[in-house]
Amino acid sequence: MGLDQKFVIVKDKRLFLYKEGEAVLYYDEQDNMNYPDSVADLFLRKVNCVQGYFEMKYDLQNCDYIRVSVEDIQYLLEESSYILDTKDFELAKERLPIQYGLFYGNYEYDENYLVDLEICKATMQQILETIESDDAILYWSWW
Repeated sequence: MGLDQKFVIVKDKRLFLYKEGEAVLYYDEQDNMNYPDSVADLFLRKVNCVQGYFEMKYDLQNCDYIRVSVEDIQYLLEESSYILDTKDFELAKERLPIQYGLFYGNYEYDENYLVDLEICKATMQQILETIESDDAILYWSWW
């Protein structure tokens, strides 16, 4: 129970028909709703500052895959890195605030929040090291 999250990197040009933040419905040749084979799946658990970023920026619905941009990933990497370096929790409240929700994880700006930022930073670095120019990045969450 709680917030489960996933980034999926997909090689499929059809996904670029979707605008950033738009829910992605993917159908196979037999018109069955299906999600594409991915290059990489990166899972997170209760990293609510990432969820908060996407909830504020996009109309995020439970269990939807949405297309996100490389700029989103770069923002999350830069902000998590900066906050980890400075440990400035006042700045964190502005740039990567905690997102409240049922069983969303830690709700304090403390050492556990910094652990979440470490996970965020490592995940964003991995995405940026993995993607190629023709890849689409999808974000999914279940709460």
